[in-house]
Amino acid sequence: SRDYLGLTILKIINQLRFKLISFWTNAAIKSQESLQLIARVRLASAALVLGCICLSHTAGTLQAADVEYHWNRISEGRWIGSDFWANRLQDWEVRNDRLECIADQAKLSLRTAHVLTHPLIDRHEPFRMEVQLGLTNEDGTVTPNSAAGFLIGAGNGGMDYRAASIIHQFRGPGAGLLAGVRPNGTLFFDDFERAGSLNASVSISGALDRTGWKVIDVDSVESGSPASNILDGNHATIWHTQWKEKKPVHPHYVVIDMQSEQGFNGIAYQPRIEQTAGRIKRFQLYASNNPEDWGKPLKEGSLPDNGELQIIRFDSTQARFLKLVALDAHLERPSTTIAELYVLEGNENAIPVDAPIEKLMAGRLVLYGEPIENEKYKLRLSLFTSDPDVPLQTREMEVDGQRLIGNVAIAAHPGQISGDDECGVYWFNALKLSGTRFKQMPERSFGPILATQYTLHENTLKMTAQLAPVSVEDADSARLFINKADEWNLVSTGAVIRPGNTVQLRVENWDSSKDVPFRVEYVAKDWDGTRKIHAWSGIIRKEPLRKKELVIAGFTGNHNMSHRIGQTPFDWRTGSWFPHTDVTKHVAIHDPDVLFFSGDQIYEGRSPTFADREHLLDDYLYKWYLWCWAYRDIARDIPCITIPDDHDVYQGNLWGEAGRPIHRDHFGGYVHPAEFVRMVERTQTSHLPDPFDATPVEQGIGVYYTDMTYGRVSFAILEDRKFKSGCAGRLPPTGTARPDHINDPSFDVMLADVDGVQLLGQRQLDFLDHWSQDWKQADMKIALSQTIFAGMATHHGGGLEYLIADLDSNGWPQSGRNRAIEALRKGFAFHLAGDQHLATIVHHGIDDHRDSIWSFCVPSIANFYPRKWMPKSIGSNRPLTAPSWQGDHLDGFKNKVT
Repeated sequence: SRDYLGLTILKIINQLRFKLISFWTNAAIKSQESLQLIARVRLASAALVLGCICLSHTAGTLQAADVEYHWNRISEGRWIGSDFWANRLQDWEVRNDRLECIADQAKLSLRTAHVLTHPLIDRHEPFRMEVQLGLTNEDGTVTPNSAAGFLIGAGNGGMDYRAASIIHQFRGPGAGLLAGVRPNGTLFFDDFERAGSLNASVSISGALDRTGWKVIDVDSVESGSPASNILDGNHATIWHTQWKEKKPVHPHYVVIDMQSEQGFNGIAYQPRIEQTAGRIKRFQLYASNNPEDWGKPLKEGSLPDNGELQIIRFDSTQARFLKLVALDAHLERPSTTIAELYVLEGNENAIPVDAPIEKLMAGRLVLYGEPIENEKYKLRLSLFTSDPDVPLQTREMEVDGQRLIGNVAIAAHPGQISGDDECGVYWFNALKLSGTRFKQMPERSFGPILATQYTLHENTLKMTAQLAPVSVEDADSARLFINKADEWNLVSTGAVIRPGNTVQLRVENWDSSKDVPFRVEYVAKDWDGTRKIHAWSGIIRKEPLRKKELVIAGFTGNHNMSHRIGQTPFDWRTGSWFPHTDVTKHVAIHDPDVLFFSGDQIYEGRSPTFADREHLLDDYLYKWYLWCWAYRDIARDIPCITIPDDHDVYQGNLWGEAGRPIHRDHFGGYVHPAEFVRMVERTQTSHLPDPFDATPVEQGIGVYYTDMTYGRVSFAILEDRKFKSGCAGRLPPTGTARPDHINDPSFDVMLADVDGVQLLGQRQLDFLDHWSQDWKQADMKIALSQTIFAGMATHHGGGLEYLIADLDSNGWPQSGRNRAIEALRKGFAFHLAGDQHLATIVHHGIDDHRDSIWSFCVPSIANFYPRKWMPKSIGSNRPLTAPSWQGDHLDGFKNKVT
């Protein structure tokens, strides 16, 4: 085709031009004729390139954007559009007719908004990114450490695009390249896969280029303040000798390898800016080409006590290695600190280089990627402000083309602050992506309908549609259509419920004898400013009434990241467990009839971010949306029973004590506001069959315990946390610092079964009594709850330390445990649950071993809190070849388990 021919010729000419110019340059031909010849080659090749651009007028020409995003055309609010994923939800907002990164705390480093539908692929073609941006800080001084720009190559093409879309904040393999601008207009490139700092570097006039320089020797280092900080260009970071555990005395020294012999006549020493402690008083400076032989000092003397850049001059010398020795410090402290060390040549005043502008209130940032020889790329970053055609500043770098594969994102970094500085708060608009290296993948869009869950019970369909945080300017309801005889029929309409952005849909008299295609529709503004119908579809399966075997897939404990998240560097490629495709693919092979998520669908901390209790509702939704993203493709076609546990409501443990408010979880109750708890339960459980008794508990918190009959199996869906009594203040001392752990061998665990405490509560026991007698349309019964009724872990935590008993388990209170098992035994029920992370099958006993129900605690999806069952006693009544932990045992509360 004409496009292919044009792009092919363009590529050949680019390579030919590079080779011709490189030939003459490398030959070092300096004559006027040769320079004129080079100029003619450039002009001729430019003319040929222009001809090819005319020939290939579409992809690769970069004359028009392949895609443009204008946030003034969509509705204002927290949802930034279906083509984007925001890290985090609470850090971005569409307002003032633009996209704003509203994160304004120094701890919220590098926020990102990933483009889902246009990744950079493995194609040696040009590309271009452009965005309008600026600061929202109209008054005050913005920290020079803040930045905004583009993150490219996130995920390196080897990660699931959804996992790559979480990348922000932490450096490490897979994190990509950052091309950005500072508040003063200074441009920079930062390899975000390598250790470093996003703090601003300071350029000093007359200083040698320190690229590749290394600190090769130092006498003392305090953890967290390495000597490499003196070469990072950041005056806010320092080298600090030890001072916490040890306090070595002077002299202290540091040795720098400049990688080759250099000529210089001075150094610039930047002391610690804000504190006197550690500032060098008397010094000696050495230079040598042999780091083992220093000779006499090149310079020695005293330095003043201030935080200003200090210049030390001497006669010109040649050397590769430099050694600075601190003989003592101001304030007579034993430590030494250095913020930065520069080496000077010439006689210029060593002063910071002037910034391009005072404050970037509005500009246009353009990143152009040009393929060059050997599969490499030249990246050119330009900032345009007052003149739309002449850049205020331009920076270039070369990079391996493979480094560019992956997601691209808008990025904003509030920056570390000091003194009266403010964090940088940035706005963006008119994002344009161009070039054939971008691949359009609209199927990757996410929202505004993020997922659906449904159940079928007694000919009633209940469905919850989970929406993105849609604007109040968009539709206030969603609609459910089903397909009958090739026609779509409206069967239910539900209002958008806030907070939480859920829609509850219901259809009575459902015909469950056949598969029924469904479609949920929601109307919201699209990128062209018009209102568009967005749809999410699936199939409501026919009820499996004739199957001899009903397959249930059980899940618990859904951590998204390795425990190394937060460490630097963090390997995103191996440390991201989200979106759990290994699990969902294997589950799909089994084609289950029912899905059961028993709790901890989200973890409040490190999954992938810390628990942000200042923005509690949005922080939960950010993490809940990840669950929707990971499991929506199996949940839309299969009945899904989902119940929350302690981490879903941002508690380490949950003793609900019938809904009362409490300041610490182990006293019994809910730590966070009732509005939050209600929202969590609404997002996860509002599609379940109607509650057995809908009377709320304290604070107006609802209940969802109920039954469901499906495929001739009767399910009891329980809440084994909501009514459970707290343990703190009710038990004698347990031998640990935690009221929920018992580890004193002399402690009589039967004393823990104090009067007045409960597990399921009388309301749920009454429900189970009714349920166990009701066998309509059922051949078997199964109970579903957060965890099993026993303490089936003897070792806990990263060190797998021995623990006698854990009151968070449902082995406590023992009398409540026995009443729960007795109620289930009446219905001959099997018990399926989770929470404990450790896969365990138990035959329970009350009066005797094995006189009651069986239970299965399913293994965690992904977790980093291990548990082990390895009792000190040897199990009785087990096969001779079986390990000692099998057979009849007593758990830590003396409950009978096999």
